[in-house]
Amino acid sequence: MRTYRAFWFLPWVVFCLVLVCVFVWTPMFWLLQKSFYAYSLGEAPRWVGWQNFIECFSADPLIPASFRLLGIVIFFQMATKVVPLLAARVLYGLSSEKARHAYRTLFLLPWVIPGVAVQLIWLQLIYSDYGLLNWVLGFWGQGVAPVAWLSHPSYALGAVLLVGFPFVSGLELLLFYAGLSRLPDSVREAAALDGCRGWRRFFWVELPLLKPEIATVISLTLISSIQTYENILVMTKGGPGFSTALPGFLMYLQAFVYGRFGYACVIGLMLFLVIVALVFVTRRWEARIHGG
Repeated sequence: MRTYRAFWFLPWVVFCLVLVCVFVWTPMFWLLQKSFYAYSLGEAPRWVGWQNFIECFSADPLIPASFRLLGIVIFFQMATKVVPLLAARVLYGLSSEKARHAYRTLFLLPWVIPGVAVQLIWLQLIYSDYGLLNWVLGFWGQGVAPVAWLSHPSYALGAVLLVGFPFVSGLELLLFYAGLSRLPDSVREAAALDGCRGWRRFFWVELPLLKPEIATVISLTLISSIQTYENILVMTKGGPGFSTALPGFLMYLQAFVYGRFGYACVIGLMLFLVIVALVFVTRRWEARIHGG
């Protein structure tokens, strides 16, 4: 009977593997193949060998964009850990279960709003000439000229990074909250007997036990922060100049604006390899955590 059930599930497993091969691995092999061609829509691909790779590693906008992306990844790794983790601890510390449920719902409501909609709201209501920031500056300093937050090279990237402040994402909050909920009461009782309570107990007892959740959040935020470019496309289009351009945005620019799909494939391949390497490291760390 158990063997029959196993064979009954086998066609579904094969069907899922076929879907993965068609919609995941086939585009990846196509990406790798086209990286060696000068390829544009409506034209026959022309073999150029390693020329796209050489240009990728020597291109002027791409190298600063890569260092810029490194800083953004570090920033989001800090922002998406500290604030959601503290918020989850405050929520878990509430004595009323109804209050916990209500506040969890309030924190999750912004999660259903599309990211592009959030960026457009910040673009029009916060950063415009008559937006909130310029209104506050004009209120406290009479006669202050409006600041072009997204058009000034010194402010544009920081303005884009602040979209979503205070960075209490629903996913990270739920993961940390679930991690706090799974900790046995005996751990907290033992800490209380030793005189360790409140935030001291959180930092010295609970936080080290949340390493699996922290590793999962690191993996997810690494992938999303490296892949992201829609915020740059919506708010600054890489400007002023290329001061806010990221590799993902340059990939989009090369493919759909300049029509250089081969060169764009190289950028996409580099991003893919970086993501795979970083996720492999975090997965090994998480496996070591679960292994004790």
